This record gives sequence, structure tokens and C-alpha cells, in this order.
Amino acid sequence: MTVLFQERFDCRHGDLPCGWFVERNSDLAASGIRRGEGCIELLSAGNKFIPVIPDVHDCTVDFKVGVNYLMGKSFGFYVCFRYDALLRRGEAIRVRCSEEAAKLTIDYGRFLANRFEAIETRELPSPEAKKLDRPFKVQLDVCGKLLRVTVAGCITEFAIPSGSVGKVALARMHFFDVMKILSFRITTNEKTTARSSRSFTVPIAQQATMYPLFCDVSLLDFGDCMEARLSFRGGVAETEPGEGNYHVARADLFNRPFLKVITANAMEEYVVYDEEFVNVVKHLVPDYFYKVLHKRAPWPLKRSVRFIKPYGAFDLAVGFESFCHSTMRNYAQAPTETMFTLAGKILHSGVGISDGKVVATFLSNPKKQFASRLPKKDPRLKVDGLEDLFGVRDTGKDASVTQVIAVGDFMEDFDGERLEFCTEPHCKGHYAANGCKVLLEGKTDTATMPVLTIKENGAAKAALFTVPPQLVRPDELHERLGYAKDSISRFINAAAQTVMGMLAKPEVTVNGGRLIAYHSTNGDDVIIMENPDKRETVTIDMTISELTSKPIITFWDKPYFVVSKDKNALQLRVRLPKEECAVIVIK
Repeated sequence: MTVLFQERFDCRHGDLPCGWFVERNSDLAASGIRRGEGCIELLSAGNKFIPVIPDVHDCTVDFKVGVNYLMGKSFGFYVCFRYDALLRRGEAIRVRCSEEAAKLTIDYGRFLANRFEAIETRELPSPEAKKLDRPFKVQLDVCGKLLRVTVAGCITEFAIPSGSVGKVALARMHFFDVMKILSFRITTNEKTTARSSRSFTVPIAQQATMYPLFCDVSLLDFGDCMEARLSFRGGVAETEPGEGNYHVARADLFNRPFLKVITANAMEEYVVYDEEFVNVVKHLVPDYFYKVLHKRAPWPLKRSVRFIKPYGAFDLAVGFESFCHSTMRNYAQAPTETMFTLAGKILHSGVGISDGKVVATFLSNPKKQFASRLPKKDPRLKVDGLEDLFGVRDTGKDASVTQVIAVGDFMEDFDGERLEFCTEPHCKGHYAANGCKVLLEGKTDTATMPVLTIKENGAAKAALFTVPPQLVRPDELHERLGYAKDSISRFINAAAQTVMGMLAKPEVTVNGGRLIAYHSTNGDDVIIMENPDKRETVTIDMTISELTSKPIITFWDKPYFVVSKDKNALQLRVRLPKEECAVIVIK
């Protein structure tokens, strides 16, 4: 029997228990789950709570539930198995009990998103109220085509299809009081061999102590999830007694060791021991040191963390929220961490940097003296033909742009706006039009110059921004906080979008949000629309053009409305809540 998951209540991920992720099925910001004192508390209905395990077919789920049945007079919850977390569907049981019905109802059915469809129902005599008001055990045995459910000593069985592999998930129903999970374990007889594994050792806090600290790391890759087995060791606890007296004993002071999963845009922290603790040479301190004064933690400190693998490349880090060696207090670090790759290559070791935002700026020497060292015939000095390609010529002198104006009929439908002011000193250009069509024109103190141009070269078109477009603002009084997404000019942003439409004819277009579309190997067209807004629901119109046959929608996970449909194009409308996405498959 292999233990797939064992909740020990000793790790956390923010305010959540470690090793769980939340499937959100509502617009509420609250996750509906939190860490309690020696338990996990499910606070509200709606979301599902999924332990991080590899996909499994047959398994046994054991957990202990605590509810205030004598006060609330009812409770109910779901347990999903063979659950596809990507498509949000799978098999499940629903357990309900109320004083009015005086019976325990267990339904077997299927989940799709947050909708449960009952297939078969069993009604059992309700256990006495005192038995339900104490913590009671729940067990699911999923074995082939048989499902056995045990709740507070009541047992029933269901015939189920052989099904496919998947996750396990918990969800609660609407009832009074918090639902507490006092123990939770998943076991299986199936082989759950990791796709790959690697082990190595990384140093920690090299500058802050004379007694080296290390973390032995073992990484097991299960496909969509990964397990990191950590063993913190070293320091003064593993040294010989040596010197020491009543007043001074060398000690290591630790605060909340952690594992971090770091991507280019985000960082997830898993605290593996949620307390402060002290390590000393036990022969140099009195007996009451740990009994009264300080917390003793097991050492070496061994912990295991399961996490969902992020999309794309990522690195890891281990360390402590603070670390101090008593004889080198001036070198204390808060936090201290070692960052490393999945292959064990050390990227950084010392004071923590993963929580901060690092900005690297590269400035060019204005005199360009390095260019004088290049051979006169070096092609990097000048690239012939680029000015002909874009239809411009180099004037040899920079001029600052103070206004940007739409020329001719370009952007005439953009809310009537045809002019923006620019106060950014870096908005300088040195080109003049030479055969190109000018779409945006910039005014300088003495003349005009092209800002956005387009030129046809045979069957192709080439567009050129001659000044940095992201630095243009609609008015000089606008308070600029940074050059992030929200600071880009609507005027320039619309110009770029119009030019992209001139340069390409995509098969799928949307009027808002984000779009990912591709042709699958089996001939289906997969379209994913996303609403990245963190505050508002948006309505997105999607148009599919250049259809070669009558389109058939074979899958969708959000309601949609057909705006128009003919032999040339199909237009659909989807309403997406904040930070949600919709998937549509067309054959």
C-alpha cells in the first residue's frame, strides 16, 4: 500500500494548508479553506479543495470530519474521485444528513464544474445525534467497478464504471458551522513511479555562520505535479561540545523554513515548519532550556512538499524567513535563501531576493566609442537596405516629439481622438519619410517627422514606429506612476492594433481579452479566450473567418451566443467573469 497523501497539519502555503489547491467555482475572492488548530477548516460551499497527488485510478480515501451537528441539525459534503481537474469533471459521492429527515443519504453521481448530477441514491438510518456531533470517520474504497462508502460506521456500495484516472477532491454543502477535517489520507495499491527523480545538496546561509548549513533535496516529477523532499541539517546542533559556559552557548536561531517555487512572474512560498526554533549543543545548556525557554524542532528537519508544476520554466529556493548564528549576530539574514535550478545548479545563496522586484537597466554610452574599434567594413556599423524597406531616410539629427497626430483617414473612428501630447524626453526620432505612407505624424519644435509609417513592398507590408510608442501620454498633466501595462497610451495602443490588422489576416480575432488559438494534430481547432481583468466581467466577440467547411462546435465549457453564421465566418459571443477563461473546440 502506497501513501499518496498524508495531511500532517505542519506546513502552510500562505493562509492555506500546504499540498492543496483550490478549484474556484465562484466570483468570490475568498478561497473557503483555512488552516485551523490541528485541522483544516472548510468554510463555505462552492469551491473544491484538491490534494496534490498524481492521477490515480483506484484508491482509498480516509478522513475524519468534525461538525456541530447538535446545533446545526444538518451537514453535507462531496468527495470526488477520478476527477479531471483540467476539465472539472469526474465521479463523486454526496453525503447528507439532517434531523428532519432522520436518515443518512449517500448519492453517487458525476460532477461537471460545480454541478452535481445524482445517478443512484442510498438512504440509511441516521446514526444517533451524539455520534455525529463527535468527529466521525469517512472512508471511500474505489476498486475497479466497485465503490464502498463508510460514514460514521454506516456502509453502502455502488456499482461504478471502470472510469479513468484522476484526482481526489473535497467540497462542502451549505449548512451551519465550519466543517473540520481532522485527518486526511489517500492510499493506493497502484504503482505511482515518478517520471524522473534527482537528488542533490545545496548550502544555506554561507556568509552568516561558521557552522555550515545544508539542505538535501530530492525532486520527484509526477507529470502535472512535483514532490520536493527536503532535509535541513548541519549547524551547531551537529558539532562537538567544545567550549561553552553558563553565560554563552553558541546557538542557531531559525524562523520558519520554507520552499519557494519561482517563475519569471510569480513566487509561491511553502512554509514547512510554521514556528521559530533554536538549535544548540545540548551538552552546553541546562535541562530546562527546551522545557521552558525555547521550542525544540526535530533535527535534521525533514519535510515533503507537493506542488502543482507552474507553466513554463521555474526554479526553486530553500531557506528561512530569518536566521541568526549567536556568535555572528551582525551577519544575521532575514530572509536567507539559496536559489537553484531543477538540476541543482546554485543561482544565489545569501540574503533573500525572490520576494523583491529586481530592475536591471542597461544604458548605452552616448558617444558610442566602442563602434570606433570595429573594422570600417564591419557590417554591424551599418545595415544597408533597412531604410529602403521601411521607406524612410536618416536625417542624422535627433528631434524631440511634442505632439502625435493621426494623418488622413487613419483612426478616424477612434472616439474622435486624433491628437496626443508627449512630454517624455526620450521620445526622439531622426527619420524623414522617403516613399512610405505616414499614419502618425509627430510635431517637433521646428518641423514634423513620421512617428508610425507603413510601406508596401510587393506583396508584403512593413510598418515602423520611429519613436518609443509606450512613452506617449494623452496629456502632459497625467500622473505617470510607471511604464507598465496601464500607462500605455490608448491612442498609440489602438494604432498598433490597427497596423497589426494591416500586416496579417488571422483566422480568429477577438475584440477584447486575450486569445490563444491553434490547430490540433487530430484536425480540431482549439480556441481559448481569457479575461485577464482582476475587477470586471467582460463580453468578448470572437470571429472565425476563412472557413473551408461548415463548422461544428464539439466542446465548450462556458455558455456562448451565436451572433452570426454564414459560409465565410462564424461570430460567437462569450461573457467571462474576471480572471476566467473559455475553451471552445471546433471541427
